[in-house]
Amino acid sequence: MRLAAGLFLLAAWLAAAPQDGVDLDGLIDRARSVPAEFAADALIRLAQSDRVAKAKKPELLEEAFRRATGAQQPLKKRAIPAVRTGAAAFLNRAFAQDLDANSLQCRAVRGMLELNPRKAREMFTDIPRPAPAKLTCDDALVPDVSIYYETLAEVAKSGFSAAEIEDDEPFKLLASYVAALSSPTQVGPIARLLASSPLKRPQLDALAMSFGGSLKNLSGDDRSFSQAISRQGGAGQGIASLAARCTEMEISSLPLLEAYRAFLVRHFTANRCTDGGERGGIAFGVVAKDDTVEQDPARFFNESLRVDPIKPLGADEVQPAKLEGAAGQQNSCDSQDCRRLVGLYRELIFDSRGLPYGPDKKATSEWQAKAKEYLGALAAWKEETGASTADLFQQKCALYSEFANVVPNGPDRVAVLRAFLAFLSQNSVQRENRAEWFLPVNSLVARVSLQRASLDELWRDMRGSADPLIALYCELEELAPRSPGTRLSIF
Repeated sequence: MRLAAGLFLLAAWLAAAPQDGVDLDGLIDRARSVPAEFAADALIRLAQSDRVAKAKKPELLEEAFRRATGAQQPLKKRAIPAVRTGAAAFLNRAFAQDLDANSLQCRAVRGMLELNPRKAREMFTDIPRPAPAKLTCDDALVPDVSIYYETLAEVAKSGFSAAEIEDDEPFKLLASYVAALSSPTQVGPIARLLASSPLKRPQLDALAMSFGGSLKNLSGDDRSFSQAISRQGGAGQGIASLAARCTEMEISSLPLLEAYRAFLVRHFTANRCTDGGERGGIAFGVVAKDDTVEQDPARFFNESLRVDPIKPLGADEVQPAKLEGAAGQQNSCDSQDCRRLVGLYRELIFDSRGLPYGPDKKATSEWQAKAKEYLGALAAWKEETGASTADLFQQKCALYSEFANVVPNGPDRVAVLRAFLAFLSQNSVQRENRAEWFLPVNSLVARVSLQRASLDELWRDMRGSADPLIALYCELEELAPRSPGTRLSIF
């Protein structure tokens, strides 16, 4: 009996003891002490870990849900294709971390669905409904509300008991959200929501009719409209999915397609931004590598959506009444210091004949001296007249990151990563633009963690960093490592 009792106590002690050097309770306490979006993100990640007792997970998710309201950014955004380089590409990646209040709360709801569906449903209804403001042609970023409607679809599928489903509770929940269509940015997400929800035939018929009625009369700004129809998987694809679902359930898709046609014509023929991403339905421009453009939305309607007796869109129905305004390009490297650094960097990449340097050349004292000079110049680069703190931060992060890719493995690369870490630690951008500051930190933590075998000393330094966020996320990476698909590069 004594032996059995002793083994039981030993097993209980081992279960409660820190593993792999991670103090779980201490880590949770540290997560609670950081700014709102990081606290919420860390608590959600901890709740997803197998190392956390199942009984404790709902508490962490509820706390994350509450703390998310203090995030600096209320909604996720995407940059328009026409300016998706430089600062805009950086901001795309920063927002892709899902550190805005809406995304964080949706992530907490999704985690709760697996543990307590009723509580998850209650939490979701407490999320402020997205109400994207009307934009102007000066705006380069457009709200992205996809995660909200994707989460609503999951709640409708998994958040109700059999008795509640029999009483049409999922239908009632969806009806209140479908009727609230107010922006072109919601068209694709709501269409996909209806296409994927487990609705009975009369229910889908009623909701598709309600959605079509709102869509037919919807009038939004061109910036939001262009983003909605131009993204791959955007409004056109959403309408196609919903129309196919209607046909499958023997519901006429004609009212929906007629409503979408009226929506397209109203916006195509309104005043348009000169950089809207398409003209007359024909797409143009270069986009970031994490997004693509749905080519020719008007042709997509005519060839992939339209059915008789609906008329094809004619040339006069896709011509803007007037072209006005464009978002300015951001964060161009036009200062003297920035151009000088880019010149020094190119000298480390190409020789005098324009050929790239190979490993042998990079091993020479001449190349290493140039690399040292460049690293010193980069570290010394300070804020300039006419350049914002955010511009300088983004440009230096890009240069540090690219330089780390060029320097050979070994002490030289470690020196670059250490300089990058020193630049990020306690940087003023951390207070002013938290998600933007965290993007390169996030990337650096993932990079060094993946190469821990060769960068073990640097990893230990990061884990013991005086910057509480850097130290926290290193410990999180050990306890609840991210999947490769969630690790983001800077550009």
